[in-house]
Amino acid sequence: SYTPVVRFETAAGQTMEEKGRFGTNPPEFKVDDKIRVFYKDSNPKDWIIDSFWDLYFLPVMFGGFAAGLLLAATITAAATMRRAKNANYI
Repeated sequence: SYTPVVRFETAAGQTMEEKGRFGTNPPEFKVDDKIRVFYKDSNPKDWIIDSFWDLYFLPVMFGGFAAGLLLAATITAAATMRRAKNANYI
């Protein structure tokens, strides 16, 4: 996988060069592409690329996992209720 190396200048004029958090194959960016970077003025090392992978990948992954668990719990609860009702426990 290809991990971008990003160089940007902060509003204070400090040049930062860091390796990205996520790698992709094929590469998401080409050498010398202009990209948007978000960072904290108080800590420019805390930055993120304005891309799907950096902004949304983890929330989507964990949200999908949570949705799967909720679906499994709902199916299990419905099956348990159906069995209990058929056995005249309810």
